[in-house]
Amino acid sequence: GHRPKLLATIARPSAVERVEEILGLGACSGIIVAPRGNQGGEVKPEQAPYIQKDIIAKAKEAAKTVIVATQMQESTVEKDTATTAERSYMASAILDGCDALMFGRETAAGKYPLECVERQRRIIDFGEHTLKSRPPSANTPRRRRSAAGGSAKWTTLPIVATA
Repeated sequence: GHRPKLLATIARPSAVERVEEILGLGACSGIIVAPRGNQGGEVKPEQAPYIQKDIIAKAKEAAKTVIVATQMQESTVEKDTATTAERSYMASAILDGCDALMFGRETAAGKYPLECVERQRRIIDFGEHTLKSRPPSANTPRRRRSAAGGSAKWTTLPIVATA
């Protein structure tokens, strides 16, 4: 039957330090990475993007689901368009190999939740099209291998929105 997945949020330095142990737990299906939003005051801002990339790489190596959940389009809480930096950040998470992107305030409290989701879908679609047009490689971030070592395959990146 259907078995719900258990995802661990990696946001505090104590979880970052033990991410490999968390990923090794059989009960853990994957992780939610949130170092930029929740850790903003706990780690140096210049470290957060690299911590996120490292966590994504470790999750992919462990064949675990990884969701990036940070303030990807924070400006859209009040405005109808994302900044260039926010759009680049979203694309970076896709290129790093995340399995899903999750919004918070952008859709939960933002004035433009539909536009936010539609914009993200366009960025994801373009990023996946770009990656698919590259020569296949086991090192391509968006290719996933099954936990049993099966062949790599392309997946469609979902969007998770809170309301």
